[in-house]
Amino acid sequence: TPSQACVKPIQIDPTRSGPRIELEEDSAAGSGHVRSQAVAKVTLNDCLACSGCVTSAETVLITQQSTKQFLTQLEKGSHEVVVSVSPAVRASFAAHYGLTSLETFRRLSAALQRLGCTQVFDCGLGSDLSLIEAAAEFQHRFSAAAREGRRQHLPVVSSSCPGWVCYAEKREGWVLPHLSTVKSSQQVMGTLVHRLSAAAGRSRPFHAAIMPCFDKKLEASRPDFAVAGNPEAREVDCVLSGAEVVGMLADKGLDLADAPASFGDVAADAMDVDGTDTITERSATRTVANVGSSLGGVELSNVDDAQASMRVPSGGAGGYCEYVFRCAARDLFGVHFDDGAPLPWKAVRGSADMRELTLVVDGETKLAFAAAHGFRNIQNVLRKMKSGRCKYDYVELMACPGACLNGGGQVRPEGAAAAKERLALVQAAYSDPAGGVT
Repeated sequence: TPSQACVKPIQIDPTRSGPRIELEEDSAAGSGHVRSQAVAKVTLNDCLACSGCVTSAETVLITQQSTKQFLTQLEKGSHEVVVSVSPAVRASFAAHYGLTSLETFRRLSAALQRLGCTQVFDCGLGSDLSLIEAAAEFQHRFSAAAREGRRQHLPVVSSSCPGWVCYAEKREGWVLPHLSTVKSSQQVMGTLVHRLSAAAGRSRPFHAAIMPCFDKKLEASRPDFAVAGNPEAREVDCVLSGAEVVGMLADKGLDLADAPASFGDVAADAMDVDGTDTITERSATRTVANVGSSLGGVELSNVDDAQASMRVPSGGAGGYCEYVFRCAARDLFGVHFDDGAPLPWKAVRGSADMRELTLVVDGETKLAFAAAHGFRNIQNVLRKMKSGRCKYDYVELMACPGACLNGGGQVRPEGAAAAKERLALVQAAYSDPAGGVT
């Protein structure tokens, strides 16, 4: 479950008395008639992201975005099932199973196709397009502010974290004009999968995404992300957390630590799977030649042709702050930073979750960026913005301390010390997909 640092802060004053609820005797009591109550159900659109159902799951029945829905779609076979995998989840799996990130992607792809999935992609092209659009949007707003001589909609605030966005919509509505309008990599992949499938003459697929955060389920369910021409369908039909997928694979007898790494034909005995599983029997001879490849002739993954390497965005938050900064420095001020070279980040009060990034030209600060992870840091930034004391031009906000690599849906070890060690392994696997994590 998510750490309490991710939970939206709710302060309760114990000295205040709330309203009283009085129960009156039911006139029908003792009549011997028992009336069963209907089970209360909510959809993800009703969620306030308050974390209540995470700690009291039995009180609310959520019927969407579950492994049960995912497996039901595979069982029905009425749609092709396409899966996109977040780089942060891939790194979490690598740390959990003691593999490289690239090897993990190969084995996860094979396991998912073993269950019946048609294609498995990493979120490569979706991430690239989201970053490119974020950089273009910032430069447009920044240049407009310079022309008009006012910073009405600066800083630009990232919107790729659905936990932060949900909090802003419910509690800090004044900040919404500052939010980036660019889709996250998850939703860009949803658009690509559906549009490219249609362009290739294929029927609408069931698109599932494996993400590091439970709030990504909320993002996928938003009406804003309905499939064009079909307001009831979503670009991402189902979001599963990394922890949910590990549990699902274990239930199916699939262990990535022992799974084959081959991208060739998956034979019936290639993995340790219960032979009585109907999904397994139906897909026992399915091939995985298209894993991490293309859809409709368009490459969707950042995996090379030899399946030997992959690119990832800088930083565990999707790389927005760094990419937008590099592009703005180059395009607006002619300052080039070598690809892969570290940027001049400065930690605020020694915190890795609150950092600043500035561009100084001839002694004058031209750009001021910040990355604030965790709600404590987010609230500090919001207070500065609200009071007019914010000096930043762009701010990357993430609900979870440690950003997406430490998302609430990641695979968790036992104990606080183990969690810190695991996060270090996840960060290593993310930064070096082909390198070791042990």
